[in-house]
Amino acid sequence: MLSGAASLAALIALALVPRLLGLRRRYDLAALCPVPQPQSGAPLPTALAHWAREGCGDGRTPTPWAEAQPPCPLAWQALGAEARPGLLQLCYTLAGYPELDRRSPTQAKLYRLKVQLWPLLWFAPQDALPWDDGWLDSAHLDAARMAALARWRPRRATLIVLDGLLAPQAQALRQTLEAQAAHYRQPVRVLECGTRATA
Repeated sequence: MLSGAASLAALIALALVPRLLGLRRRYDLAALCPVPQPQSGAPLPTALAHWAREGCGDGRTPTPWAEAQPPCPLAWQALGAEARPGLLQLCYTLAGYPELDRRSPTQAKLYRLKVQLWPLLWFAPQDALPWDDGWLDSAHLDAARMAALARWRPRRATLIVLDGLLAPQAQALRQTLEAQAAHYRQPVRVLECGTRATA
């Protein structure tokens, strides 16, 4: 028969099963495209960084099996094409790469491990974790990717940049994401950059 301490440990382990399974999730390449490298010295658009974090919540839950409910699961903003360099820098920053850049290789590995395991701490704030991001242009937004985005569930807070899409593409994508937003357990922010009326 299990002792009291062993029983408690077994109950905690059982409660953590959904979170342990969640650690196996990876960046969804079917839905999102990795962001290009930012230009050296590109400014960080701090106003947009603040906008992205508004309504995200802190990700904490009262129990390990509960799911977070971001106050604002999806937000959208349209910008001109001139914002592109700053958006690259914003993606790079939110994804946590500056943290890796200033660490040694060993420290960077420890930081990555911390990021991977931190979601197990359901009682701890999750809003400081690096974001996922995606960069979608007209060439990469085909029918297969639209279908993947309709099934997609963000594993982390996510910033998506739409780079030079045609207006009907941007509208169709907006409808797709808005239809799924109620199911998001992580906040999603979309920046529409340089949308074109015609090809």
